[in-house]
Amino acid sequence: MKLIAEEKLLFESPDVLNVYCYSPSLALTETGRLIATFDLGGVGVKDLPGVKSTHGDFGLCNQGKVFVSDDHGESWRHTADFPMMHARVFVAGDSLYVIGHNGVLSIMRSDDEGETWSDVAVLEDSEAWHQAPCAVDFRHGKVYLTMEAQVPGATWPGVAPVLMSAGVNSDLLKRENWTFSNKLIFTEHVKGATAIGSPFYQTGEQNPDGTDKRFCGDPGWLESHVVRIYDTKHNFYDLEDKTVYLWMRAHTGMTNVAAIAKGVEAEDGSLTLDAVKSPAGSSMIYVPCPGGQMKFHIIYDEVTELYWLLSTQSTDSMTRPELLPDDRYGLPDNERQRLQLHFSKNLFDWCFAGIVADGGSAGQARSYASMIIDGEDLCILSRSGDRRAKSAHNGNLITFHKVLNFRELIY
Repeated sequence: MKLIAEEKLLFESPDVLNVYCYSPSLALTETGRLIATFDLGGVGVKDLPGVKSTHGDFGLCNQGKVFVSDDHGESWRHTADFPMMHARVFVAGDSLYVIGHNGVLSIMRSDDEGETWSDVAVLEDSEAWHQAPCAVDFRHGKVYLTMEAQVPGATWPGVAPVLMSAGVNSDLLKRENWTFSNKLIFTEHVKGATAIGSPFYQTGEQNPDGTDKRFCGDPGWLESHVVRIYDTKHNFYDLEDKTVYLWMRAHTGMTNVAAIAKGVEAEDGSLTLDAVKSPAGSSMIYVPCPGGQMKFHIIYDEVTELYWLLSTQSTDSMTRPELLPDDRYGLPDNERQRLQLHFSKNLFDWCFAGIVADGGSAGQARSYASMIIDGEDLCILSRSGDRRAKSAHNGNLITFHKVLNFRELIY
């Protein structure tokens, strides 16, 4: 199988069985500097130098890192650590920001392209937060993104997206400069069984040996991206340009579907999340999406007017769980070794562009990746592992991949 990207090692765990690599994110500054962030998790993190918590003991479990590259990803330099997880880096105005959580919703800023950073500021502390490095939307002089509030008492995934917006030139460290939407709770919009067969497995089902290695959580959505429809012919185009859509990982036990919702901005700037309605007026929750069963990443390319989707490829999701090999993580829908690339003009019909990376075996993941366009190339940061990794979920590497002249893949 021919890969469409080259791979370089950015970071390696100092303790493969106790320190794991998570949450890769990328940004590109106006000068062409690439900014990479990710976090380390696991019981061994507390023993790493520089680990600290600003918001309670939760921070002792994770350590975020910032790396910069001035040669398009050929070499990288470590500039900072931070006490957040599930964080993403983005450019707003003349500044860089990293937003994530440490139990509470947190953010920090750099005004010198990632060399130095502010203290971590708390944006919201009444919820327990979750998310992943997902797509951010810029429009009307604002940044739009989502974080997810954990639903009290809910089983995994049990999170509700919250849409947030702020002026790109405002101080995003200040809570008063942000607008928050309502929480969109899955169980309030999806009642009972659905036609696609979700959940595919009995929730709470265990292996015959009584372990929870193949545990199936309840149906839900998580790891939400903010996307916008620009095509005036699209069924979901908003003439007033006040609507964004959330494309979310769908937890169903099946593969290749995502969950969707929409966010609407009122004249006063307030935000409301709600279910999507089809042209017939029926509620829509699930949409076709290659790799939508895992954390994926979507970006919009203004040059080609196409959406690009980076996701995990499934090859055998119908194998009975008890017949999976021991190094296969989770249920059959949780295969993690290949990263695939697709493109689409409408977010519904996806064309396969190629395989970005392949770990080579079920335990060597290339997954949970983020991407950004750098000129003619597509830059990708992956949560990865080699044969030493504890599991496909708890990998020991962060790898950087580049698809050269990616627009030539269009057909």
